[in-house]
Amino acid sequence: MSRKLSLKARLHTATVALVLSLVFVLAGLNLHRSLEQTFQTVQERAQSNAYQLRDFLLQRIEDRAANWRPRPKDLEESKAMWSQILRDDALIPKLLQQALANSHLVADILITSQDGSVLTASNPAHAGGAAPNLPDYLAWQKRPLAERVMEIFTNNQDYVIRIPLGAIEDGQEIFSIRIITSSPLLKDAIRPEL
Repeated sequence: MSRKLSLKARLHTATVALVLSLVFVLAGLNLHRSLEQTFQTVQERAQSNAYQLRDFLLQRIEDRAANWRPRPKDLEESKAMWSQILRDDALIPKLLQQALANSHLVADILITSQDGSVLTASNPAHAGGAAPNLPDYLAWQKRPLAERVMEIFTNNQDYVIRIPLGAIEDGQEIFSIRIITSSPLLKDAIRPEL
């Protein structure tokens, strides 16, 4: 035997359903906004660190180059001088290690040459090797939010933010600062939002 709900009961049920729907929609929008803001903060912090490092490195290179003898005569000699300064300066890896220690969102910092070899790094074991070919964080940031969140929780992927250091030749930076972040660090950053 089926009983029909009274008009009052049906209105009450519809009102509760509407309120719950609004709560879920608003919670979803708030979560979306929070996650987007967290990913944007990661990008801004990494870029800010990279620009500060770039300013310091350019000053350090300029100071060391002022005493360089013989003076470079062309671009190739200037690139060789910069490479040697970046490889041999003992202060630079220490600075990179301090910058890494001050950021819980950065896994590694590499200074690379045009061909992708690591001249110096926050982890000295990476110096002299080849920089890993990683997805660009800025391009990844443009993908849909659901894809990014899923990727963070299902893949163990590193991402890179590249900042040119010094001159650009034929549209490619001669030296670059590579700030590397990883999905475990990103997962830790967004976990409070979830």
